Amino acid sequence: MLNRREGGVDDHPESSLSLEIPPDWGRLDGVRHEVIEFLSDLGLDRDAQETSGMVATELLENAIKYGGWTAPEDRAYLDVSAGHGEVVIAAVCPLGRDPEHLVRLQDTLAFLAEYDGPFEAYVARMEQIASGETSRDGLGLLRVACEGESSLDYSLDDEQLTIEARHRLAAQMVEA
Repeated sequence: MLNRREGGVDDHPESSLSLEIPPDWGRLDGVRHEVIEFLSDLGLDRDAQETSGMVATELLENAIKYGGWTAPEDRAYLDVSAGHGEVVIAAVCPLGRDPEHLVRLQDTLAFLAEYDGPFEAYVARMEQIASGETSRDGLGLLRVACEGESSLDYSLDDEQLTIEARHRLAAQMVEA
């Protein structure tokens, strides 16, 4: 399912793309292309499009990996909205019965907050992984914060988990 409301990123605060996706790794590349096309139609430059495509893919990878998938009809949802100089990407999945996923998510966000910026946190996690001190858990979210220059947040509602990435656009990221 694809719903699209059109408008430029600065002139229409409700430009959005909503996707309903089965928890299938094979769908991620197509989703990335949908996000890039949507943001291209809004006039964002190629860097902003590619970055947002990466962010969407990382968030959906987490949703697929950690979602509480119990029935074949279960779906993940991706919402991308653009307006007022920012792109907001949210992935929603059923909350799994394993509380460890939520603990890992909270630990990753706490780890990120311990550093002066996302780059420092990303480098620190890479060093921990290289030394064998920790696993790769949370690396995708740290990549979103660092390479995607996004703030991260999450919420729980009706047994669903939403992870949101918010990215402020530089003025030059919107093509004339």
